[in-house]
Amino acid sequence: MRRILQITGIWFWVSVVLSGLLVTQSYVSYKFPIKQDLFGHLYRNHMGNRFIAYAYLLKSSDKFSRWNPEEINTIIEAAATRHGVDPQLVQAITLFESYYLPHAISTTGAMGLMALMPETASDLEVDDPFNPIDNIEGGVQFVKALSETFQGNTSLILAAYNAGPGSVKKYEGIPPYKETMTYVDKVGKIYRFLKQELAERNVGLPSDVVSDYRPAKILVPD
Repeated sequence: MRRILQITGIWFWVSVVLSGLLVTQSYVSYKFPIKQDLFGHLYRNHMGNRFIAYAYLLKSSDKFSRWNPEEINTIIEAAATRHGVDPQLVQAITLFESYYLPHAISTTGAMGLMALMPETASDLEVDDPFNPIDNIEGGVQFVKALSETFQGNTSLILAAYNAGPGSVKKYEGIPPYKETMTYVDKVGKIYRFLKQELAERNVGLPSDVVSDYRPAKILVPD
């Protein structure tokens, strides 16, 4: 009996230590995030999502894996082609969201290459958000769904990727949120650069593919 109590006590303190480490890691990820927080998100507003994100990372079989940009681009090309999505749009989102770092966690708890929120990852049935193949597959499926909802309008797709499709529908355009407007602008610029780069590499490519970024109505708050 004493032996059982000793073992139970040991595991209790192990659990306390691990919980403390998780809390510390969550706070450190807020103060010194892998991805720089450009929008001043508050620590207390996203603790739950960061706990979930780190729990995903701890159980991930890919937490120590290394992937180079060429491998990631290959995964993007395959997933985008399979779902009929523009690979350069996926690349632009991935570059802005994670800088191609598979283990990125934002201050809001967004996970992996395409910054999937825990709820989004669950809805898309992404088993391991820190596995590039799983993450990109889920992210591309999300972009595909947004593309169908907003009829391929790139700026609305980007706005919905950042703020959620409900917000875009509510405002019938890009929501008047500073973060979302900045997101659409910056990711849109990356996207157009990638399209231009593709056009320059492919001499026979029609020039109109570079100009298929269609700006949507931006609502400015009163």
